[in-house]
Amino acid sequence: MVNQRADVGWQSSKSDSSGVSNSGESSKESSRCSTPVLDADRTDRLRDKMKRRIESGDRWFSLEFFPPRTASGAVNLISR
Repeated sequence: MVNQRADVGWQSSKSDSSGVSNSGESSKESSRCSTPVLDADRTDRLRDKMKRRIESGDRWFSLEFFPPRTASGAVNLISR
């Protein structure tokens, strides 16, 4: 049994031994990844936090980095 996300909630579909889904969707559509949705509440909270820090006059900075691709890259990042 496979759970699939629908607009109104979770629905499940069963596949028979041939791998054909009976959920009414084509296999091409059901195998696609869903598009991530921006969480407006989370964005607003971050925006509010940044605004408060700026208005307070505190010094602050934002640090961004790309995660290491290999285990040795992770060791190198942590060891610095």
